[in-house]
Amino acid sequence: MPGAGIASRAAPESRGAHAFHRIGTAAPTHLLLIAKRHIVSIRGPQDADAPRLGRMMALASRAARKHGRGPDCQGGFQLVSQAGTNGGQETAQLHFHTIGGACPRNKKAAPAV
Repeated sequence: MPGAGIASRAAPESRGAHAFHRIGTAAPTHLLLIAKRHIVSIRGPQDADAPRLGRMMALASRAARKHGRGPDCQGGFQLVSQAGTNGGQETAQLHFHTIGGACPRNKKAAPAV
């Protein structure tokens, strides 16, 4: 099961992805979105995966808004995906982190343009 071994609880999902709240992280909002179809990393999708990735992006935005991270600068969020062990990927399955709240790098966000 995707998310096994990760402290989490279920969140909204779409046809193409599971979503979980990460528990015990530094960010006030940390959602994990995992592709239901096995794709090793962001380096692996094919053209046929474009609709699936689009649904994952829509789910990331929808879940962030639902958890108080709307499109305004105050409620912004980061969408992160690592590729390969040197890129910080620890699980060989395409996934995205939707992180909101205080910037994990402790820097101020650029103003919205």
